[in-house]
Amino acid sequence: MDPYYNDKPGLWSCDISVEFNDSQTITYGINHRLTYKENHDGLMEGNTNEEIDQQWSILQKHIGKTESIILVRYSNGETGEQ
Repeated sequence: MDPYYNDKPGLWSCDISVEFNDSQTITYGINHRLTYKENHDGLMEGNTNEEIDQQWSILQKHIGKTESIILVRYSNGETGEQ
């Protein structure tokens, strides 16, 4: 069910955890606007620059399009597939 808004919010943020087929996992946060067609921004998790760079490296190795169904966990605890 869609939330009710007088006006839809133009900007929001979310945390994303991705596990790839090769079992590598990354977690990062993004801001997103309704006007974006693609999103290339993100804030990687990590305690050091090296850890953060490693996360970006993993993501860059997996650039492409998702062709399978993915599990989505919403902030209210519900799950869905997309």
